[in-house]
Parts: sequence; structure tokens; C-alpha cells
Amino acid sequence: MKMKIFVIFTLLLAVSCSSADDKIEFLTDTTIVYKTIPNIDKNLTSLDIYTLPDFDNLRPVVIWIHGGGWSIGDKLNKMDLKVPFFRDLGYIFVSINYRRSPFPFDLTDDNRIKHPDHIIDIADALKFVYNNIELYGGDKTNIVVLGHSAGAHLAALIGTNQTLLSNLNINPIHIKGIGSFDTQAYNIDKAIDLLSESDLYINAFTNDKTLQDDASPYFQMDNSSIITNRWLFVERGEPERKDLLNEFIAKLKSENITTTKIDANDYTHAEVNELIGNQSNTLMSDAIDNFLIECFIDN
Repeated sequence: MKMKIFVIFTLLLAVSCSSADDKIEFLTDTTIVYKTIPNIDKNLTSLDIYTLPDFDNLRPVVIWIHGGGWSIGDKLNKMDLKVPFFRDLGYIFVSINYRRSPFPFDLTDDNRIKHPDHIIDIADALKFVYNNIELYGGDKTNIVVLGHSAGAHLAALIGTNQTLLSNLNINPIHIKGIGSFDTQAYNIDKAIDLLSESDLYINAFTNDKTLQDDASPYFQMDNSSIITNRWLFVERGEPERKDLLNEFIAKLKSENITTTKIDANDYTHAEVNELIGNQSNTLMSDAIDNFLIECFIDN
């Protein structure tokens, strides 16, 4: 499958100083390497924190996971509208990177980056945020995780695996909501059977059905508790794509989980991402704004 590689923007410069009460005040936004892995580019295990000037009160935290088929993309993609949008709403905004599977795809390399590498990195990034975000003005007890495309899959996988967070001493009750925007990767094995993009999935999740099921949010609900009862989704695309989404939603509802869908059938996959923070078309932004209010204010 031919894919367009996103443009990677220049990393933000970070300037910080310690205040008397041990909080950190940033003159600009900051990039943090949340863990180091030998022979892995540190950018892939880094995150960007977009702070607010008011440190008198801790603010809720929105974490963003980028897409790119688990093989391309970067935490700086399409930040021009997202950063001011979430800042204007009064939230600390964090965009995270993770190790990527090979691009072009390499299905023959058994040592390639593949599941569970992506989700391990996401969990470790969450651990850094959870343990340190108060230094940046964020409230560790009020976190929402959002993602688009491959990032939507990873957000959903976090949201259906309480054990993953508990093993890192992250209290799952502090994750107040999950936003999973336009992915079909809820049931990996079924997605490979139904769709024409099998190499994309095999590159990230291999041919091993056990590993595919472990990477599937749909099946993780059977193995551990769902971490939050508030979920926001995007529906668009071919009938098969919608079926995979709606089967996942039906299973959430069977567990008494509250779900909301954004109807984005008039838009492309890329446009869904681009509409977040777009003042000329508030389809995504209004729904996200309302969702975050429900997650943060009602808790």
C-alpha cells in the first residue's frame, strides 16, 4: 500500500528554570525524552509538553497519540491547530512519540519494531506524565488520552488494559476518558481478513494470531478491566471499517460504558485529524470540547 510520509517539523526548543516551590516554569514548550533505548533515536521515545502560564491551579491533561500506520508520523504533525485549541480550553497538552515499525514495510525481519513495542512506549510515556506532570502545571488525577488512526488504536488499547497501567503504578481511575478517532484496528485478525491493507497490519502485528489478539482492544476487554466509562469515536469510511468500529462499541456498551460517535462520513481520514482545532469547521472540535468537559467536570 502506498502511503504518504508526513513532514516532520523542527523540534521545539525548551527553556526551564526552577521556582522556589519546586515547580518548573517554562518560557517555551518543552521536549522530554521519557526513556532511552540503546540504538533507538531518542526522538522516538520523547514527548512534547505544552504548558500554560498559570501555575496557581493544576490543569487537566490531554495526551495525544499520533497516527501513521504504526510506521511513520511524529508527535509534531498537525500541531498548528491542536496546540492553541487545547490551550485555549485551559488544558495541559502532551503529544507523545513511540517506536515505529519499518517503512517501507519489512515483513521478513523478525527483529523489527512490532507489537507490543508501540504500546509499551505509550505506557511508559504515560508513566512519565503521571509521575511528573504536576511540575508542569498538570493534574495527574485528570487525564484524557486521544489519538488518530494508529494512535486511535493505541489509545483504545490503553483504555482496555487496566493491568498495563497498574503494572507501572498508574492508577487507572485517573484516566477519565479515551478518544479513538478513525481506526479500524479494534480487531486486528478480522481487519486483516476484511481489508486490503494486510501488509500494514502484519508489519506492525506479525502473522501470529495470538499476538494480533493481544494487540486488539476488542479482545482485551475479556482479559482486564476497561479503565474508563467515557469513550469518544469517529465513524467514517467503508462499511467494513464501520462494522469493526461498531462491533467494538457494542462490546463496550455490553459493559455499561458510555460511548459517543462523531459522524465524519463527509470527510477523509486525513481531514478528521486536520479538523481538530479548526475554527472554520467545528465538527471535531466541538465534540472533543464537550467530551472533555464531561470527562473532567463531571468527575
